[in-house]
Amino acid sequence: MNASDIGANVSKTEFVNFLNSVKGGQFFHVSGYQNQSNEVSNHILRFGIKYESIKAKDEKFIREALRENSNPLTVKVTHGVWVEESKLSMPVMESTSPLGGIGIPCTAKFNTILDGKTCPVSLSGIFDPSNEIFMNRKSKSRVPVTLSYTVAKGHPLFTNALNELLQSNVTPRPTFVEYDKEGKSCYSYDKEDGSPVKWYLRDVLTVKKTVITKGDYAFKATGASVAIREAIAREFLLTSKYRQFILTEGKFNSITIEGQAVMVDGVDEAFYMALPEHVKEAAEVEALAV
Repeated sequence: MNASDIGANVSKTEFVNFLNSVKGGQFFHVSGYQNQSNEVSNHILRFGIKYESIKAKDEKFIREALRENSNPLTVKVTHGVWVEESKLSMPVMESTSPLGGIGIPCTAKFNTILDGKTCPVSLSGIFDPSNEIFMNRKSKSRVPVTLSYTVAKGHPLFTNALNELLQSNVTPRPTFVEYDKEGKSCYSYDKEDGSPVKWYLRDVLTVKKTVITKGDYAFKATGASVAIREAIAREFLLTSKYRQFILTEGKFNSITIEGQAVMVDGVDEAFYMALPEHVKEAAEVEALAV
């Protein structure tokens, strides 16, 4: 069923006027959003959030977390690495890192071949996730391994991650694409190649995400410093939850703001606002009369 079957077509100007009438900070719902990895999920978000405001809150949080006597923090980290097959053993993985790191309880999961069959292996011990045996580059002799561990405030890796996050927070974000602001949290981007104008709903903050269909994500290897920094950001920082949605590519079922469902038909890229059935019928009769 197309969006036109259940909604009334509205002009982009009317759509922008609707967004301008919505009070900033309101909660809204995005249903059936599909990302580039084919993950389908529902989102509860807040509309019209000012980036500089949440950025300031994040900076305050990071500075407080760096204080020695502030509240304890921990974060769960899971990321991929590549390990030489010859080094996939407890003695080697628990060895002291040449970089002088500090070991923490950690689990390494990977697959091995036994009697011609692929078998999962799980090794748990005190590993230093920054040990140079855990690499982020693939080679024929290396095996993909998934590391899982919890790192706490006070660990050098946690402290380094906080300092890196603070530095990136105070550095202005580069602007890669010039957007035209059409209305409250609504932007457009006119491609030079003449393809259709893309409309974006930006300045939104994720409150809750529910995955309906898992995405097709390839194995990705990441160094411990990057993985811990990203994990802290996801867990504690508002800027990591700052989002945008492309409105004109039909990548979602509907966006509901203040009880009004807005849809985009992937066929003609027009905006539609869902109406009660009797209102829709009246609109159709009026259109036929004209």
